[in-house]
Amino acid sequence: MGRILSRKREPVKLDNVMECEKEFLKHEGNILFTEEFENLSGKERLVLKSLVSGKRTSSNIAKDLKEKVSNVGQFIYYLVNKDIIQKKKRGRYYIVDPVYEEWLVRRLGGKSFGQDVLETMEKPKTLQEIYALFP
Repeated sequence: MGRILSRKREPVKLDNVMECEKEFLKHEGNILFTEEFENLSGKERLVLKSLVSGKRTSSNIAKDLKEKVSNVGQFIYYLVNKDIIQKKKRGRYYIVDPVYEEWLVRRLGGKSFGQDVLETMEKPKTLQEIYALFP
């Protein structure tokens, strides 16, 4: 990502970093994640699509896919065992790798958990404001 940012002829701002991330995921993400995604079953891919569209519980995923919760639970179990998703508090599921999640969002549409969090925060506008977040 540093190479991509260094090509910019202007001071680096948050928008530049976000655009760089988008470009990186478009090119490098396809190399890194396409094979992994294509090796999943069709139902596992649908579960991931449901997750990136904001469905976090097995019952919400089942409703989204018009499947029985028990059927969806089986595919969730497979994805957990493959370390692709994990269960957190109150039966909510999340994609383990945030970079993979962002790639899925860009490929399948939807919003990542990180995007949900970012939308509720006031966004820093300069690198100095970003650095101030991590003392």
